[in-house]
Amino acid sequence: MKYVEENEKPNHKKANLTRDWKFICHVFVVYLAPRKGGYDSLNLDWSAAMLNLCMHKPFNISRLIFTIIVSNAENKQSRWVMYPKVV
Repeated sequence: MKYVEENEKPNHKKANLTRDWKFICHVFVVYLAPRKGGYDSLNLDWSAAMLNLCMHKPFNISRLIFTIIVSNAENKQSRWVMYPKVV
């Protein structure tokens, strides 16, 4: 058993999804999620966004993007601010 830290959230692996959901997950990971690499998993925030948008439920994705940008800007260890590729 392992202690999960506050900033370490569990991820959903694309290998456990069907082919259609893998494609949608790939689009979210590559084009929206702020990542440098490791495109085989999607964290809980982005998986919730993906499911809500696919099921036509309201979801504020701009708030999610803004909170990620703010948390990266407030990070004292790294000055690298990662933006989604669509911004």
